[in-house]
Amino acid sequence: TFFSGVFSDGAVLQRAPRSARLFGVVIGATEDTTVTVAVDGTGDSYEVLAEVELTAMKVKAGGLYARWKATLKPHEAGGNFTAAASCAKCGAAAGNTAKLADLQFGDVWFCSGQVYGSTCSLHV
Repeated sequence: TFFSGVFSDGAVLQRAPRSARLFGVVIGATEDTTVTVAVDGTGDSYEVLAEVELTAMKVKAGGLYARWKATLKPHEAGGNFTAAASCAKCGAAAGNTAKLADLQFGDVWFCSGQVYGSTCSLHV
C-alpha cells in the first residue's frame, strides 16, 4: 500500500469547509481488498474507508493493481496530523501500511501560467 507520489511528510491538505482527499495504490490486491486511512492529530482521531478501484493488470507480486481514494472529514486550519493507510485482504500485499507525518490543513492553491515572474502563494 502506497500514498500517491504527490503526498509526502509535511504536506498541506485542503481545510474546511471542503474535504481533503488522499490517494494511493495497492500492489498485489485481490477482489476483496479494502483500504482504511486512519487520521490522528491534536484531539481528533478517526478512520475512513477508502474507495478501491481494481484494474485488470496483474502484477509480479501476485494479485491485481488497485487505486484507492479516501475522503477525509473537514478540518480547520492548523495541524500536525498523521495519516496511515492500511490494506486488508490484499493477498501478497497483506499487512502493508503507509504513513504520512506532520500534515497541515490550510488553503491549497494551484497556479500555472506562462507569465514570467508570476507567483502563487499557499496560506495555512
